[in-house]
Amino acid sequence: MMVSEYIKNVVQNYCVQFYVSKTGNIKLIGTTKQLVTSEGNYIGGTIHYREIEMNRFSEMIAAISQYALQQQYFGVIGFDVLEDKDGNLYVIDVNFRVNGSNPLCLQRHTLLNLGKEVAKYSSNYRLLGSLESILVNLKVELDNKELMILSALEKSESEQIYTEIYGIISGTTIEEIQQTEHKLNCSLNVNSWEFV
Repeated sequence: MMVSEYIKNVVQNYCVQFYVSKTGNIKLIGTTKQLVTSEGNYIGGTIHYREIEMNRFSEMIAAISQYALQQQYFGVIGFDVLEDKDGNLYVIDVNFRVNGSNPLCLQRHTLLNLGKEVAKYSSNYRLLGSLESILVNLKVELDNKELMILSALEKSESEQIYTEIYGIISGTTIEEIQQTEHKLNCSLNVNSWEFV
């Protein structure tokens, strides 16, 4: 039997990401706010590139790094942290691997250079049409890096072709990202999750 503490009054769910080398050097990657369904299933994350505050997780990073090195692990580590209404932090999961939202963190310099301070990663975009038609229809958004496709898979169901996309939507504000998602939803019949 496994027993774990029940965390009440959760106000935020983070994924803190870093790299630890064989010699114990730590390179911070970033922190995202995770998006989950009401059942707790991961569906993406958001990031404010100028508001990343890694210092509050420093003790956790040090402890996890030390454990990783004891196990002879080196590489990317992402750990999930819940924050309650009193500001208490609780580590709930540690992933000794590349995480789904790593690309969101790694686009920081590219997007900031374009004046885009906020970004959202989602694994749940479903667009009607072939991948080829979507690339044509979204050329402006792709060229402007409003949308960055990380992976795409074209499928068909009941003789209807659609494309599932894992991607990043970026903007200068949350509202701009919401507008881009709304535009995609109206023009291409996108099924996605609301930006939180």
